[in-house]
Amino acid sequence: MEEPIILRRIIFRNKKQQVRFLTDAKKILDVSWENFAKPLGYNTRTVRDWAHGKYNMPYKIAQTLSKKTGVNLPHTIRTKNWDEHLHAISSKGGKSNIKKHGSIGGDEKYRKAQFIKWWNKTGKFKGQSILERKSIQYPKKDSQLAEFVGVMIGDGGISKFSTAITLNRVADKEYILFVSGLIKKLFGIDPKIYDRKVSLATDIIVHRRDLVDFCMSLGLPIGDKLKQGLDIPKWIQKNKSFSIACIRGLVDTDGSVFHHKYKVNGKQYCYTKISFTSCSPPLIQSVQRILVRYGFNARISYNGKEVRLESQKDVVKYRDLIGTSNLKHTRKFNA
Repeated sequence: MEEPIILRRIIFRNKKQQVRFLTDAKKILDVSWENFAKPLGYNTRTVRDWAHGKYNMPYKIAQTLSKKTGVNLPHTIRTKNWDEHLHAISSKGGKSNIKKHGSIGGDEKYRKAQFIKWWNKTGKFKGQSILERKSIQYPKKDSQLAEFVGVMIGDGGISKFSTAITLNRVADKEYILFVSGLIKKLFGIDPKIYDRKVSLATDIIVHRRDLVDFCMSLGLPIGDKLKQGLDIPKWIQKNKSFSIACIRGLVDTDGSVFHHKYKVNGKQYCYTKISFTSCSPPLIQSVQRILVRYGFNARISYNGKEVRLESQKDVVKYRDLIGTSNLKHTRKFNA
């Protein structure tokens, strides 16, 4: 579950808290920094910089480490939308540069006058395909669309001009093809697929304003999802088949199927469990409510950020009733 295009970073109360958190996590895992960084999808130098408090780390990475090691995140943490931060410092730097060196690109008034002259004489009479919106295919509300909404809530992000889903290109290799195919089937669009150079993330992107508008009409927020009270849209919650499909999309992206192993009196036990994690209280409550409605004994963790299915009866029922479109989960069910 990679960070979406609209990144969020975790902000500890001070650098020492971040250093202590990462140091404690590494100590519990008892591995080198190289082996500590590899499963996270980041290079060793980047993780070392986090461990020295040089940079703020992605919130999802902190969540993953906390869950894996049992090292709790401090209650004083907050998160920051990194795109907004980069925009702010870029704007500040641009203004500083203009103040120091003057306007870049020559006389702005002259350029504007020349453009208007060209536009009135030639430009407006030419076909400007770059200014025209490219349409999409508009699907009906059904289970496939509900699953897409679940994927978007989990690992998606919407900006003014594009819609993106970010996945792990190793763990989600087959699932990337499924999601791309789902977008093609629903909207008649071949999404662009980009592999990031600095991590194991793959971005599935569609640059269409019509899709942005359609996603918003479905109840998906633009910008920072958590600040807007992220939740499952009501049109999905009111329908059983839609709810089941949406839960599948959510767990396939922001959930996990894992094996809980422990020993009692020298005997090894191993049970499969299912977890869904989110920092949105409304979303956590809706996921639990839907699961309980359809006969699952779903519980919310003490920190309010996780919904779990722990009995083997519930795990089998989930596999048979809700299922998964992500092969990494299928492998865990069958292991």
